[in-house]
Amino acid sequence: MSVNDAGLIDRWEYHVEYLQSDESHIRGRPDPTSRFNTLGAEGWELVSITTLEREERAGEWMCVFKRPLLQPPDEAAPEQPQRPHRFSSF
Repeated sequence: MSVNDAGLIDRWEYHVEYLQSDESHIRGRPDPTSRFNTLGAEGWELVSITTLEREERAGEWMCVFKRPLLQPPDEAAPEQPQRPHRFSSF
């Protein structure tokens, strides 16, 4: 937990992106840099990358982003469910 300069507890919202990894990612596969730069311009900070080891997710990476929640929780708009963005490889 962190406290900002106004003495209030910082609140965060989170976003998840999934990347497919394979050995051919260098040859003509989508590069996530542009997508990550877009997220950065929207205020998202990459805070974690985790390799998923379960059989159904083998070779996939989960990238977690966060940014400050701009509205107090009681005034925040209802969260709309979003499908995570997926890349075929990186």
